[in-house]
Amino acid sequence: MSTPPEPPQPGRQEDVPSESPSEDGAPDAQQDAAGADRQDDAAAEPEEPRRRAWVLPVIAVVAILAVVAAIVVATRGGGTDPEPTANPATEETGAEETGAEETGETASDEATTEPAEDEREVARGDLEGRVDQTVIDPETETSFELQDGWSENADGTQAGARQAIEGVYTDGDQELRITAAAFETIEEHDTYADELVSRLQADGAEVTDEGPANEATGTGYSWVLETGEDPADTVVVWRTDDGVVLSLAGPRDAVEQVYRNMSI
Repeated sequence: MSTPPEPPQPGRQEDVPSESPSEDGAPDAQQDAAGADRQDDAAAEPEEPRRRAWVLPVIAVVAILAVVAAIVVATRGGGTDPEPTANPATEETGAEETGAEETGETASDEATTEPAEDEREVARGDLEGRVDQTVIDPETETSFELQDGWSENADGTQAGARQAIEGVYTDGDQELRITAAAFETIEEHDTYADELVSRLQADGAEVTDEGPANEATGTGYSWVLETGEDPADTVVVWRTDDGVVLSLAGPRDAVEQVYRNMSI
């Protein structure tokens, strides 16, 4: 009869058989030691490659920003201006302009040196039919009538007019002397108008106003003179720019009314 195994007693450790190293055990121990060393080295080595992964992009971005800043500064005036490219056409034009400045001749000077062509033309026809026999001032409703018709004006005839007339306007109270002379050429009618004004000035009259006879069209020319007599008479001399020269002399207000409302 077999004896049952003895139960383990408390506090007693069973003998654990120790493994005896085999002949191949030394290499295994060396491998374990080497692996432990590599783990220790990996734990002790700093995470340099991980820092390089973000440091390098930052350096690249800073370099790009520096290049961009340099380009912006250069384009805003920090750099030197490029030398202009020579243009043969421009140089030739500049040389021509320089030559014109040296000689003092320009296109505008050449144009102004030649007088403008006179486009005025002489109007034909009977002078008595052109000069009003009745003149009415609509503002004052004053009517000036020609007395005793027209007669020849000797001064205009002597000046070479093809026809020269004179007469007297009256409103029943005031009288005005009217003369008119028609010439064959514009040059003659210009000359005669200037002569009338010059003679009046020689007699002491003073030009108080002058300008276009017709302000709306800018045609004709007139001179207003004060004779200085007492009572002072006003004389208006005007040319129509179509060959006729007229003069009107009398009291200032009456002369203004007739002159303003005459159709010629």
